[in-house]
Amino acid sequence: MKILIVFAHPNNKNSFNKAILEEAINFLKARKLEFEIIDLYAEKFNPVLEYEELYEGKEDKKVSLYQEKIKQSDLIIFIHPLWWYNFPAVLKGFVDRVFSYGFAYGEVNGKIEGLLDDKKVLIFTTLGESEEKCKNVCPCVSKTITSIFEFCKMKVLEHKLFYAVEYVSDQTRKEYLSEVPKILQRALEVK
Repeated sequence: MKILIVFAHPNNKNSFNKAILEEAINFLKARKLEFEIIDLYAEKFNPVLEYEELYEGKEDKKVSLYQEKIKQSDLIIFIHPLWWYNFPAVLKGFVDRVFSYGFAYGEVNGKIEGLLDDKKVLIFTTLGESEEKCKNVCPCVSKTITSIFEFCKMKVLEHKLFYAVEYVSDQTRKEYLSEVPKILQRALEVK
């Protein structure tokens, strides 16, 4: 199994998102699984979908490279915070530019269909708000995020939300992090 991790947090040194990434790396290394990381902020990914790219088919080498990495991967893991009830802009732009027509979806027998049906997805999302405050909004937000990948016919195995990460105790954060390997193990067991 080949795994691609897409990491989208500007603090790639000591954020809780980075701690999630480290847990994932440790888990994958311990099992000698092949993986690669795309750190969108560190790579200074340009999230802006330009007219020429959308309408004139202008190719971007970085976008093509990311598409190739997705093609070669069995499992794609997204790690990101939730800002204003959505992806960070850099990740939304990654989706806009990389999951493009002809790659992630296209016309099949006169209908628009997803083209990535051999891919699995795991999503780890951090939030600043408590689960109680988000109970009416987060199911909709989660469905919006997972629907993007489901539209592309990818199988979303789990979308794990970690609530109030800046405000919970260190013990709770440790408990959150202990869930990461369990979720990854479940993902590896899915055929």
